[in-house]
Amino acid sequence: MAGWKRGALGILILFAFTQATGVLFQSFVFEVERSSEEHFIKEESRSLSPYRGNWIPLLILPVAFLVVVNVYLALFRSRLLVRLLKYLVYGMAILSLVVVAQILGAVLLALGLPVPVAPFEYALLIASLLLPPFLLLTGRWKIQVRNALGISLCALVGTSVAGYFSSATVLALLGVLSLFDYYFVLRSRKIVRIAAAMEAHQIPFALSVRYTEPEPRPMEMEAQLGFGDLILATGLAVALYIDGNAASALLAISTTTTALGLFLAMAHRGGDARPYPAMPAVFLGGLVGYLGGILLALR
Repeated sequence: MAGWKRGALGILILFAFTQATGVLFQSFVFEVERSSEEHFIKEESRSLSPYRGNWIPLLILPVAFLVVVNVYLALFRSRLLVRLLKYLVYGMAILSLVVVAQILGAVLLALGLPVPVAPFEYALLIASLLLPPFLLLTGRWKIQVRNALGISLCALVGTSVAGYFSSATVLALLGVLSLFDYYFVLRSRKIVRIAAAMEAHQIPFALSVRYTEPEPRPMEMEAQLGFGDLILATGLAVALYIDGNAASALLAISTTTTALGLFLAMAHRGGDARPYPAMPAVFLGGLVGYLGGILLALR
């Protein structure tokens, strides 16, 4: 298997796994009531946002996207702000691992397994606090730690997105932001500049898979997929689970992963490692999954 194919396969596995993790969070955590007041997790599935079907985000979020892109470019001119951003991203990622600990504890308790929940959660909390030293690692270990943080963060944020927006709204947002992604990656290249700056300052912004390209001479490279693509794809899958059923969510995961795989094959054939916008492919796959979910609901 060619080197870039291994990298693409790794990205597809992480992409599908992140979406599936978000759906599992929704199915296990937000539908589980715990009787212990000390470790109670509220059943969020009964308190979804009343504005989930509102289309106002289609007007607000694209404008916010434009503002954020330009703010990021200005932010990287200040070393202090860059450090604050780095600590913020890592802090959010570590906090997501703490939430994952609570989720696993809730699942274990719901299954009736004889495992002490509180010590289990505290152990993972301590492990999460010990993660920062591992961020100083280099090479593949450092990438694996960052990927673990990124998956937990994107899965939780994507699940939160689904709690605020319906599947139709998330899909429409994917479509609008896909146009912006295309323009800012291939035309103005602002997102490429932001990614390069974040990479230089070691700020996580994407899942990464390293691979070796054998021709014309052996060279180690990285395949990457941004957190934005992961969050919206996960949000769509979870929203389809909420609005429909597990079959609709699994169909969306399959179609978005297939569309992303076809995109990677077309964009990077021949070892072409230039950055390309992945969100349009995710949107097209999501559209097929959304329409398929409607057909499943009509059966």
